[in-house]
Amino acid sequence: MRHLKFLFPLIAGVLLAAVGGCKQEQPSPYTEALGSAHGREVAVLADGPVSVRPQEDYLSVILPGHLVIIRKDRLLVDAEERGTFPATSTRFHVVFTNSTLLVMANGAEVLKTELAGKPGKPAVEKKQ
Repeated sequence: MRHLKFLFPLIAGVLLAAVGGCKQEQPSPYTEALGSAHGREVAVLADGPVSVRPQEDYLSVILPGHLVIIRKDRLLVDAEERGTFPATSTRFHVVFTNSTLLVMANGAEVLKTELAGKPGKPAVEKKQ
């Protein structure tokens, strides 16, 4: 009986350590990318693969199925001009989650829109 007095706390401690120690962190469903060129920085967060490619006179952000181009004072999404911002802007944030694109320049919203479909194609194809 004396041994049971010490055995119970030992078993309880082992069980607690096993339960608490096995908890694993789940990986984030988001992808981050950073890029800079000519004194401009862009930070991107998306719920899919993403990359930033600095070009000679613009920054390109490649999102799942879409291309965002940040030029001197304008924003293009899938080859269409979708917004403007001051040419002096130096910090950009691009967030693409749940098919919603949000672009900010120096903390000011430039564009918030739903994106669907593939580049160059309508989001909903018309039936004839």
